[in-house]
Amino acid sequence: MDTKAGQWIGSLMFAGGLVAAFLSGQVAKDGGQAVTCFIVAIVGLIIYLASVGRSLSEHAREAERDDDQRGRR
Repeated sequence: MDTKAGQWIGSLMFAGGLVAAFLSGQVAKDGGQAVTCFIVAIVGLIIYLASVGRSLSEHAREAERDDDQRGRR
């Protein structure tokens, strides 16, 4: 998965899960559904953070390769 797509998917799941958990708990008064939505939000946050970490590591590797190429010339 592309890291930018992972960031979008993760952030949308996180935001949607939090909103759904709030609405389930406050409006529908359904605690089980609120917990499920909160878990979806946590999974979305994990996806987001994993793709950000992957993006940062790819960026660091590219910078290291650039430094190596500059040092050899």
